[in-house]
Amino acid sequence: MIKRTNFCVFLLATPFVLLHPMSAASEDAGSTAADTSSLAKDYCESFSNAAAELRVQHQAEALNKLKQEVTDRLGEVKQRTEELKVMIARRDAMLELASEELLKIYTKMEAESAAQQLEKIDKDTAASVLRRLKPQLASDILSAMDVKRASILVQIIANQNANIDAEGKS
Repeated sequence: MIKRTNFCVFLLATPFVLLHPMSAASEDAGSTAADTSSLAKDYCESFSNAAAELRVQHQAEALNKLKQEVTDRLGEVKQRTEELKVMIARRDAMLELASEELLKIYTKMEAESAAQQLEKIDKDTAASVLRRLKPQLASDILSAMDVKRASILVQIIANQNANIDAEGKS
């Protein structure tokens, strides 16, 4: 702070001395130095206040930018949360389609008959039923089914399992 004040005094005193090189001798040297010091002090205070205001302004701009980034990111998180809720609701609805009674019926059927029935119902219900059956029975039913329909059902089941695994890890 002392160096800055001395520098400010030098800056303010130099034009004064250049304009009045010898007139200062006729005036009281003490009052001129006091005036110059006071003037330098005022100049430095106003300069430091302006610098502080600029610093505060830059900090406020940086904070506003960070606040906007956080708000944007929060919006993305909320959107992703809603998407996950929809996926979970869809999965739960699919699991409900394959009620216990329906499973009992398919468990007691021959694989070929069950395959014919599952080919005729909607694919989400069929995938849900197959997913809840014992693996050996589900395999037998898929073997008896049309290859294209069986591959679609396997893909649906695989996607359900991947979603469940992803939810468990989150």
